[in-house]
Amino acid sequence: MNVACVNTALSTTLLNTELKRLNDEQITIDHRYIVKGLLKPGQVSMIFGPSNVGKSTVVASICAHVAQGKPLADIPTEKSLVIYVAAEDPKGVEDRALPHFTDAASDSASFYVLPKAIDLTDPQQMAFLSKEIQDLIFNEKATSCLVIVDTMAMSIGDGDENSARDMGRMIQSLRRIADETGANALVVHHTGVSDGSRPRGSGTVFNAFDTVVLVEDASKAYGRGVVSLTPTKQRNGSKNRRLYFRLTALEVGVDRDGEAITLPLALPMEGQDVQPAPAPGAEDAKEADAGDYREKVAFQLVCQQCKASSDRRVKAADIIVDFSKACPSDKSEKRETTLRAINRIFAQLVQSRLIEGNGNAGYRPTASAEKCGAS
Repeated sequence: MNVACVNTALSTTLLNTELKRLNDEQITIDHRYIVKGLLKPGQVSMIFGPSNVGKSTVVASICAHVAQGKPLADIPTEKSLVIYVAAEDPKGVEDRALPHFTDAASDSASFYVLPKAIDLTDPQQMAFLSKEIQDLIFNEKATSCLVIVDTMAMSIGDGDENSARDMGRMIQSLRRIADETGANALVVHHTGVSDGSRPRGSGTVFNAFDTVVLVEDASKAYGRGVVSLTPTKQRNGSKNRRLYFRLTALEVGVDRDGEAITLPLALPMEGQDVQPAPAPGAEDAKEADAGDYREKVAFQLVCQQCKASSDRRVKAADIIVDFSKACPSDKSEKRETTLRAINRIFAQLVQSRLIEGNGNAGYRPTASAEKCGAS
């Protein structure tokens, strides 16, 4: 009797892929991170928020801290190679990141800016880019890497944000970079038009990412200039870690007209620094009181100089010395800045019908003003 020969060897592959037998494994803990509790190597991430909320300023700050291995306030980072694909504003990335560098260049990982857009929907370009990133990581002897694409809208060629097909290709490209290079591939994106709590475009965008972080204006809750970063999705971690940054301006010099040149800066905030804002209207009322005082001083100075002659006209330069003494907050080494401030006050007094005239001829109290020096 013929007996069919049976292959008793167990197959451990499916679709030419080796199977992993969990029975033989043990729980392992992955301690690696780029930003602890937020960004991990080998994952795809998104930071999104409304226009002008400060996304790029915050992302540049995060990257500068990561390149130096410096904590974001009380949150540790791993010193990592940074590759920033600046599709919209390469110079702005430099301006927002450089003020954070306090260590010598030799003590930091490299922070590279690519000043051009890429096409995340082009498989051939992405294959080439992934290989180049791998080579750069090897040459830099980097142990971890953060790749930023800012923004998504400028990095999908002629693709459509609302197309699940195009967004699927975009996600595949980011996943390829993360898988092949070990980097965290992070894209910067905008919120939806009708729903500010989700990314703009196809729902595929949200569902396919490992980490999704929403940037929001938190000034009403925590004071002027504060923005919050809230994880709305963490595939393998907690969504409870929230970061706060204070947006401010750093003065780096003056232009040829004597005006200050400032750069936007995002400063990470320690937990104890995140305090509730003053009661609504408190700061506005304080500023309004200060504004009223400056107007009163300027009006009184105009009146004083016009008492001597009914034909007298007063210009900003005529009262600048006395005005600066009476209003120390406006005292400035830059004479032109103070003159402009006084002229703005004159314009407000004209609107209030307390004085009349113009900047060329000068100003005098109006006949309808009850008396000089009235508030």
